[in-house]
Amino acid sequence: MTTTDLSLVIVEIETTLGARYVFPDMPWDVLSELCRNNAILGFSQLSLVNQSGAAFIIPTRIIKSIKANGEVTWASNV
Repeated sequence: MTTTDLSLVIVEIETTLGARYVFPDMPWDVLSELCRNNAILGFSQLSLVNQSGAAFIIPTRIIKSIKANGEVTWASNV
């Protein structure tokens, strides 16, 4: 991805049932740290807080993939 550590991205989360959730203004550095080395799998839920202070919480067991600005940054191997 060609973003800098200070950039904000639009996060799209797809669930195993095909639902898609869009969450804007997420700092790229925070998201990339969560996606690195499958760190997401160490949590029972994914909690994101964007630049505006809005929160998004979803159980990790139902996450199929996570995209940042349209690019897949993490995908379940299940």
